Amino acid sequence: CFTTKRGAKHCATSVLPNNNIEINRQNAPSMSSYIVDRDKLKTLYLHFRDIDNLTIKDHDDYLRNVLSQGASNGPTYIAILSTLDQVANNLFPKQVQNNGVDDSILPTPDSIAGGNTSQPVSREDLFKDVYDVLLGEIKKSLSQYGKYSFETMEGAIHNAIELSNDGRIKIKRLNADKPPYWVPIDILKLLFMKTRDINNLSVTKVGDLIKGMNGGSGNHPTYWAITRKLLELAELVPQVTESNAISEESDVPSISQAVTSNLTFTGCAANNYVLIIDEINRGNVSQIFGELITLIEPDKRAGMPEALDVTLPYSKEKFSVPANLYIIGTMNTADRSVEALDTALRRRFSFREMTPEYDLLKGSEYEGIRLNSLLEKINLRIEGLLDKDHAIGHSYFLKVSKGECTLKAVFFNEIIPLLQEYFYGNFGRIEMVLGSGFVKSSPVSLSVFALPSSDNDDFNDHVCYTLVRSMNDADFLNALHTLMN
Repeated sequence: CFTTKRGAKHCATSVLPNNNIEINRQNAPSMSSYIVDRDKLKTLYLHFRDIDNLTIKDHDDYLRNVLSQGASNGPTYIAILSTLDQVANNLFPKQVQNNGVDDSILPTPDSIAGGNTSQPVSREDLFKDVYDVLLGEIKKSLSQYGKYSFETMEGAIHNAIELSNDGRIKIKRLNADKPPYWVPIDILKLLFMKTRDINNLSVTKVGDLIKGMNGGSGNHPTYWAITRKLLELAELVPQVTESNAISEESDVPSISQAVTSNLTFTGCAANNYVLIIDEINRGNVSQIFGELITLIEPDKRAGMPEALDVTLPYSKEKFSVPANLYIIGTMNTADRSVEALDTALRRRFSFREMTPEYDLLKGSEYEGIRLNSLLEKINLRIEGLLDKDHAIGHSYFLKVSKGECTLKAVFFNEIIPLLQEYFYGNFGRIEMVLGSGFVKSSPVSLSVFALPSSDNDDFNDHVCYTLVRSMNDADFLNALHTLMN
């Protein structure tokens, strides 16, 4: 039960799925049961700084004049707000006493409940979070009431009447002839970043901070009102200083951090970063790059004369590709999908052939047979029957030289199956590559077929080829000597 200032008992009887509270007034003849709206509680709690001195008149005036809502059940809302304030003082005493944003790391409600340590939130990330929350509140209010009201320092009402696709707020002043105008996000961000104590924010200070900025003249009361709202929202989130925004465990930012921030980390701007996309020819280019594919061109990179950027659809941030990011796409030229490689990729990538490096196998032998010579001879024959794009890479035999597997296992598990795919089961050609030690041939007797006519010569000199599926070490060595001639 919550006790009102007059001593009445207003008791919570249930919590609804949307976290609204059902209240029952004890000993009340009328309207004994009703719902307390969670969102309205949140709005009231964020707006009123001094809950202890909050009156029913203050409550009702704010709902009617600012939120354009009907005012009812004020005693209940004030009683619940008083309880919330007591809980906040117990959980975050330093933050509440300072009545502003504190730079130390404070526990979140989740960490208190679960015993986990909260993660630091940088000031810039905090702005993004609270601005998204504010946009959500405005969007909801616009759908319900057609406006969202901000109260200026002088008590005037400035209504948000529209949101742009990039997250800007359109303001129309109540009872004023001034036409509607858009509020620049960069101005709000600057004011938020520069203001730590909500009590130190004034219209004059707003003017001093944004002096000379585009769009920064004439609308200082609006900027003050919106920034104050953002600072109120921020007080619910634990803060850290900008220097602690990056974890102490990581001295160098990840690729994703580096790309999205255009590599502005101290001491890291001169480093090169590599992004590898394996089997790039098998991917859907529009899904991999989308509209960003233009940004990877050398002259379109950040800092270049023809630099371009795009607005990301969800975060609404400006995104560009830095000049020191290298994108490597790998593909197998034996793959037929290369023939249909997207033209957009062909125009934006240079192509470098990666041929087998036989020198990496120098010094590695199997029973006196040099592995580099063995691989080179196999590839020479494949190139004669097919083309050089089907050459076998050195990685197969590197596993043998490193002792990771046997040469026999590489032949029967990888080389021979690959050749079967290359030659579509034509074992005669496989024999021309590997020799008769791996492929056996035998003539087919005419007696196994139906008796042909005298004019049918299709079966003359017919030969059947079969793979040798298993052999001992001695037979395998003999097969290799046959392969090497």
